[in-house]
Order: sequence, then C-alpha cells, then structure tokens
Amino acid sequence: MPDKIASRIRYRRKELGLSQKALAKACGVGQPTVANWEGGGHTPRQASLTNIAAALRIDEVWLLSGEYRPDRGPLNKYLMRPIRHVAVFDWPSSAAALNRASPKTYIPMTTDRENVFGLHLTSDKGPFKAKTTLVFSRDVDSQDAGLFLNMSDDTYSLSEHNSDDSQARLVYSLTPH
Repeated sequence: MPDKIASRIRYRRKELGLSQKALAKACGVGQPTVANWEGGGHTPRQASLTNIAAALRIDEVWLLSGEYRPDRGPLNKYLMRPIRHVAVFDWPSSAAALNRASPKTYIPMTTDRENVFGLHLTSDKGPFKAKTTLVFSRDVDSQDAGLFLNMSDDTYSLSEHNSDDSQARLVYSLTPH
C-alpha cells in the first residue's frame, strides 16, 4: 500500500484508469497541479483533498493517512449491522394462535430492520414449498411493494397487494436444500 499521499493519489487514479487530465478536471484544477500532487511537489489543500477523495471514490482519511476507518467500506458496513435473533413460529392457524405461540426457534440474521419475525411453513403456501422459513417485517409502508402477510377472517394468507389487512411485508425467504 502506498505510504505517502502523493503515491496514494497516483495509485488510486491508476486503479480507476483515470488520466491526470481527467482527475484534474474532476477536481477543478489543471493537469500540472495533479502532476505536482503525485510528484510530491506540494500537498493538496483541504478543499482539494475533499475533491480528490470524491473524484477517486475514497475516504479522505485513507487519502491523508493510508488508514481505513472502521465505519467505511462495504465489508465494514456489513460487519457493523446488528445481528438480530429472529423468532420463528410455525405458520399460525389464526391470529389468536400466533399470539399464544412460543417461538419454534431463532435465526441469527444481520439486518437493520428491528421489527422482524419468521414463519415456518409446514405446507406449501403460494410460491413457497413446505419447510421454507419466511421472514417478515412489521414495518409496512403504504408505498411498499412485494408479498404481504394479510389477516382476514382470523386466518393468514400471502398477497401481492398491500391493504388494510396487511400485517407485515416479506423481506427474506430461507429454503432448505
């Protein structure tokens, strides 16, 4: 990994396949300025650092120090997501049955959603085969699209339509192989 800011600018520019002229244009400076940065002739000013980082799609901290911040990058964003232990119930015969039921098991999942639960299918339901676990979010927005868990006449069903009967929206399906 490059050890100086000049080398990091050059390294990342080449990694992206940009010319000095293209980087200069993206940063609002001339090509000789980029050549000076990369040659170590002078260090970019703060306003330029922000423009360089944006043009090179990198973090300013890395540009300045070569260090990655733990809260940046796709892997770190994933690792920073909370692990939720999602309660999984057997598919209920009625709303009252679900309210009385104890979880059959828990599934550890990384998700930003807080209000989730799972239903284990004991028989085929719509496009899903028996033994599939469906994970739902109770946070349903009127603009959401997808499959919804609806309750009518005290029974649950899956529907492609979001209605007043919608209790939750399907967010994951887990099928055993």
